[in-house]
Amino acid sequence: LGETKGKIKIISIVPQLNTPVCDEQTHRFSEKNGGLDQHVQLITISTNSAKDQARFATKAGISNMTFLSDRPQFDFGKRTGLLNRDFGFLRRTVIIADENNIIRYVDFVP
Repeated sequence: LGETKGKIKIISIVPQLNTPVCDEQTHRFSEKNGGLDQHVQLITISTNSAKDQARFATKAGISNMTFLSDRPQFDFGKRTGLLNRDFGFLRRTVIIADENNIIRYVDFVP
């Protein structure tokens, strides 16, 4: 995320993009953000491979969002405590980070 310094970020963390709830969450942030995508960087992190994320974005027509994969080592999930080690998925979470990459808000979604 160091490359995003200087921009406010909304980081949507989903377990797997190929599930209905994760698909819906990703579409909402991309399509129903009230113009926020013109002022902040939208990022989705999942345990899908980068190749699967690119395929998802292309099929969904999503071009205003950066996709980051936590596969294969799950480093992000391990370091943040968001990895469900039993299933190899990330916990659904929304994070807002300011332009200095300081986390200002975290919502752990049930």
